Amino acid sequence: MQLGISVAPLGEGQESSFSDLKLFHTGCSQSPMKAKRNPATNQFNIRCDCGLELLLVGIEAQTQFTYTAINGQPQTLSRGTYVANVAEIESVSVVAIESD
Repeated sequence: MQLGISVAPLGEGQESSFSDLKLFHTGCSQSPMKAKRNPATNQFNIRCDCGLELLLVGIEAQTQFTYTAINGQPQTLSRGTYVANVAEIESVSVVAIESD
């Protein structure tokens, strides 16, 4: 199963750090996913209201989300850069939300 996560484009003058991004589980509720950083490991855990969770291992996945927010180009997260709480997830694609 492929998981889709949509990222809102960065606004004018908005910080380009991962913690400031608005992420949405594609095809799920319209509530933004919640991102929490573990200060000991500097890893982020993102969670959807439906219960889906992704642990972003290292900085590579965070960078891919940020690049998509900046340039709108879709990304596929590399295996090993995330851990999902759903075993059926084979890949994670990151796409930009179209801006008005």
